[in-house]
Amino acid sequence: MKTPEQIQRHIDAYIEQMKYTVKDGQQIKKEDAYLGNLKRFKIYLETSPREEFIVNQLKETQKRIEFINDHENFKEWRSSNQSKINGMLPMEQKRAYEVAMELPKHMRRQRALEFILDDELVKN
Repeated sequence: MKTPEQIQRHIDAYIEQMKYTVKDGQQIKKEDAYLGNLKRFKIYLETSPREEFIVNQLKETQKRIEFINDHENFKEWRSSNQSKINGMLPMEQKRAYEVAMELPKHMRRQRALEFILDDELVKN
């Protein structure tokens, strides 16, 4: 599991690297969002969460994602929301289902927890 000090070193290195690259507006927004996430991770890790807790949260999030991606659950949702999705293409229906089930939020949470648990991305 990463430590707040490792995250801070990663932030410092990322800021240093950003100084020497030419950016457009979209790239600047992405970098700001990435730095914001790193700062939130650091603040969270300063509260000293137990690794077991983070692992349990990751497992729970992965189960939710598996449930959402289950085709039977999608078919059930589609039949109960027929009036809302009338005239939508199949891909649009799937996207509406994923948004309704908050799949993007769960995916972001999974990536965040995996990042916090993975020591390989930030070397001492």
